[in-house]
Amino acid sequence: MSSAAKQWFYKMMHEEPIIMWSCFVGGVGLLMPVVVLPIREALGSGTNIPAGPPSPHQVASALSGKNK
Repeated sequence: MSSAAKQWFYKMMHEEPIIMWSCFVGGVGLLMPVVVLPIREALGSGTNIPAGPPSPHQVASALSGKNK
């Protein structure tokens, strides 16, 4: 990291810590699927990614406790 980049980073961390931490948390959130899915597959856990949103009938039956 260059000296100018370090100075900018430290300056922003002191002046705008909320914005910098928001960017950090957002970056972690973007990297989670890249990191977590291969780990889950290596451990033998399925990914269980739905093909689409549930239908209203599925939501109603899940909320009422009734199963098909």
